[in-house]
Amino acid sequence: MGSIIIVIVVAVLLVASISWMVKTKRKNMAHEAEAEKNMEKDRNHQRPPMP
Repeated sequence: MGSIIIVIVVAVLLVASISWMVKTKRKNMAHEAEAEKNMEKDRNHQRPPMP
């Protein structure tokens, strides 16, 4: 009986850690995309479009 509880606790911890990793990874990816967008903006500012 006790082993079932241990298995459930381990499974819950595993799911929680995976979801947390996905959340942080998604946040970092969004941050990188934002930085890339800003870099593109700066590049456009430095080089005005040809007339």
